[in-house]
Amino acid sequence: MAFMENCSGFIRGWGKRAAMAALAAALLPLGAAAEAGTKDAGTDGYTRIWSYSSGNREFDPTLSVVEAGGDGTALYAKRNLYDGGVLEFGKIGPTGKTIWKRDDLAIYEFSLTDGWIVASIHTAGADYRKETIVRIDKKDGGVKSKFLLESIGIERMEKFTADRDRIYIAGGNRLVAVTYDGKVVWEKTWDDYPGADIPMTYETPVLASGDMLLAWTTCSMSQVCGFLEETDYRLSALSPSTGETLWSAAQQVSSSRIEPPAPDAKQIVLENGFEGKMFAYRLADGKKLWEYAVDDEVAWASLDPGIVDPDGRSYVNVIGSGEDGYATERIVALNADGTVAWDIPWNNGSIMNLIGIRPDGSALYWESSEEAIPSVYTVDRRTGKTLAVESYRRPGGAARPLADANDGLFAYPTAAGSVTKDQWFASGEERYFADWRHKAALATRNGAIVGRLTYRGDVNLEVGPDQTAYLSDARTIAAYASTRETASVAVNGRYPPLPRPATVRGGYTYVPVRGVLEQAGASVAWDGVERKVTIAKPGKTVELRIDGAQAIVNGAPAPLEAPAIMDGGSAMLPLRFLVETLDGTVTWDAETRTAWIETP
Repeated sequence: MAFMENCSGFIRGWGKRAAMAALAAALLPLGAAAEAGTKDAGTDGYTRIWSYSSGNREFDPTLSVVEAGGDGTALYAKRNLYDGGVLEFGKIGPTGKTIWKRDDLAIYEFSLTDGWIVASIHTAGADYRKETIVRIDKKDGGVKSKFLLESIGIERMEKFTADRDRIYIAGGNRLVAVTYDGKVVWEKTWDDYPGADIPMTYETPVLASGDMLLAWTTCSMSQVCGFLEETDYRLSALSPSTGETLWSAAQQVSSSRIEPPAPDAKQIVLENGFEGKMFAYRLADGKKLWEYAVDDEVAWASLDPGIVDPDGRSYVNVIGSGEDGYATERIVALNADGTVAWDIPWNNGSIMNLIGIRPDGSALYWESSEEAIPSVYTVDRRTGKTLAVESYRRPGGAARPLADANDGLFAYPTAAGSVTKDQWFASGEERYFADWRHKAALATRNGAIVGRLTYRGDVNLEVGPDQTAYLSDARTIAAYASTRETASVAVNGRYPPLPRPATVRGGYTYVPVRGVLEQAGASVAWDGVERKVTIAKPGKTVELRIDGAQAIVNGAPAPLEAPAIMDGGSAMLPLRFLVETLDGTVTWDAETRTAWIETP
């Protein structure tokens, strides 16, 4: 995760090594890196369904998954090795059949929206102001609209975001909203600093919700920006449809990009890393809720955007400079109200980067960069205490069993839940990718393991909302489908830990008894001799046997449309009967494959 975005003097060592490794991978023949990563993957609960290759020559384009669909489909891009431009976009279906591909568009910038690929097309050697902006339909790859960038007076489309209806482009001191056929809907202009030729520019705007666009200005001439005060900058919330200013504040934001707030977020936390300040604004009206300032002289202080904290905490990486270069001096955890949860000194001489969180929320994972092969620090999320330190270098080491979602070297969230990883460098000498080993456990949002993959080499893992896993290296994408249909379960807005994932059998969705019922306030008892489950809640007692055709509800028989079953040692009930037992309601979200249960 990046620890800063517009302070050019700071370079994260590990990121630099990773970039060099990627270049070296592209220059090596296929085989040790690519073949090992995608062809030799071991599976548990997964099966390989298709693979796609860009070729096997040294200078063939590199492949990557740019979006995993919830229906087994994947958008991919073939990129030019030298400048990262996209030579081909395509979509692959659940069976591996190419649904569409476009290799007739030279794309060098693009963004994905709900339904569209928004891209700028540039012809090599041509005037860059002659760029064409196109809207490509994700379903069939067709170009639905296009216009020339120079027609709206913007020289280059580098800082932009888009939604279903408009593109919002920051170009110098102008912020322009334009339709996909090139019609300017509204425009904002921020004048240069008064009394001096200090150019002020807009950074990439962010959609905060369906009816709010966040925009902020910065100084684009670093040599003289020090003359400006924080009040010379502007943070604004605008109406995406009209450009009307909803609220505005005199505030410097040092980030060139910020993470969009969650749909239900009440505030947004931002940073001015130059001044070592963090602050929160209420999204509804722009009221500044709190400000935190680092109380000593540091080179930089930055919010680490590695995770979404379950309690709304923010994590501040305080970086100082010394004889050996830049290093993290402290890590500060801020509560949602701006108070300090913990403040831990750091003295390992490296820059720390937040890379994940345990699925149960108990620990954070930080990666150091003090060596060629860095270490992972497991930190108690409540106290900041370091629980474990382990290097990626593990010559001859064996993989963890990953028996549960909290049993890894590190873990991070996915569109379907989480991935728990074990990752290590198997050789005593650094040989780039061939010696990297990986084991990944994919889980639902309840922390229930769906399956595991083992692979080696310089390989990326992407997981779709349907738990389809995609392993990709420089030349090949391989797709793996779960051997069973699974889902996540939320009870009154929370995801209770479950021993097994909710699963579909015979057209019925089955949910583990333990976890869901207890989250809703019911008690559960298991009689292993009679293979009987007893559920008790105020005013209701339910008894049922595994594979039985009926339940006993308050002493009276009640037929079951599907029997209770055992799955991996866990008693499972049909979802509908479970919800009726709780006197609740259930809503199915097909996009996220989540059953939302609400109980009294």
